[in-house]
Amino acid sequence: MLETAAWTLAGFAGGYAVGRASVRLARDRPPGVGAPARRWTLTRQHILGVIVLALAVATIAQGVAFNRATHNLVQCQAAYNASFAEALEARTRSANQAQRSLDELIRTLVSDKTSTRHQRVQAVRHYLDSRAKAEAEKRDNPYPPPPQRLCE
Repeated sequence: MLETAAWTLAGFAGGYAVGRASVRLARDRPPGVGAPARRWTLTRQHILGVIVLALAVATIAQGVAFNRATHNLVQCQAAYNASFAEALEARTRSANQAQRSLDELIRTLVSDKTSTRHQRVQAVRHYLDSRAKAEAEKRDNPYPPPPQRLCE
């Protein structure tokens, strides 16, 4: 936006300088003897002034539109990132719990004489319950659609 403002200001200053120079040149000419009163006429300077003004307005409009579009895209991307982070955190929590249950299951199965059949069955059930909770957590916390579809 700063670049747009700088170009607009430069165009305005250039147009102003050219206009002032043409007025100064017109004033410095000696009036002709019995010269008729000057009427307003369309000159190249007027045309250039209108063109510079139109370019300045177009540049400002483009800058505002580009700034708005960029702002909307950034807001959409921030919302996507927050949504993705929430889903990832919930999924990670449940996956970590399932991994702890798997570690416990393996420790129970590997211990030869210290674990009973009942303890091994309980460890397997606990692991299966943890996996079921992890899968439910994944269903409850889906990843958001990709930003290419979300932020159009």
